[in-house]
Amino acid sequence: MHETPVVRMSGPGLARGEQYGEQVSALVCEAAQRWRDRIGTNLRIPIADYVDVLVDGSGFATAAKLHDPDLIDEITGVARPAGVDARTLFAMNLLDEEWTVRPEYATSGQGHHCSSLAVRSQPGQPPLLAQNMDLPAWLDGLQVLLEIDAPSAPRALVPSVAGMVALNAFNDVGLGVCVNTLAQLPASREGVPVAFLVRTVARQATVASAVAELGRARHTAGQNYLIAGPDCVADLECSARGVVEWGAAEPRLVHTNHPLAEGDPATEATVGAGSQSNTERR
Repeated sequence: MHETPVVRMSGPGLARGEQYGEQVSALVCEAAQRWRDRIGTNLRIPIADYVDVLVDGSGFATAAKLHDPDLIDEITGVARPAGVDARTLFAMNLLDEEWTVRPEYATSGQGHHCSSLAVRSQPGQPPLLAQNMDLPAWLDGLQVLLEIDAPSAPRALVPSVAGMVALNAFNDVGLGVCVNTLAQLPASREGVPVAFLVRTVARQATVASAVAELGRARHTAGQNYLIAGPDCVADLECSARGVVEWGAAEPRLVHTNHPLAEGDPATEATVGAGSQSNTERR
């Protein structure tokens, strides 16, 4: 059984990244090789050209650098001791974005099967927040847990894949975020990658500030963000067209891989539209 390494990181972005890369360099190298092998499957162009498409042929890198240059530095820092190309490492962090780009360059796509749950608290009790993350089997064994102590931010625990900056997250003020892909919603190649926004939420001290940060961001892919803090819960369906909050008064929120907000001009989606696989049954 794979024992998940705990990667302890502190300080500014470049220093954090170098600590990350030094502690799990072999795992980062393996992750990069698996990514090249698996993502390259069924592509109609060489994997090196596909990296060019993701990094240089889109606005993901520019938006990420404007949104959080410290996190770009972190990725650069991870790459150095691991001996991995930083551009490939950035492309690896475009987990959800790659799914939206892939249909143009590949003969087959991927399914999405994650589920999230939040239960509002009783008086004096924190909410419950949980999810399963059904990622492709080739990622198994690459899991890491990032323990992050960054300047001017709460300490955070961030489940991730070696070389990536986040899958989901929670911090020491009791705020957590879980995510689900909503592939039916409009996507863009010009916004801030999902992994960066997860880390943005993890730096917040309140649900209100997390909601405000997501409301200000330009989003790349259809994504549901389920956020719970010490005293409240929020659920945001985000896409390239905007952000819609759902279930504000619900005592229990459950989300899978189809939009639940009623047809809203910001999302151009309706309840159950284009549901994938068994998402409605879940």
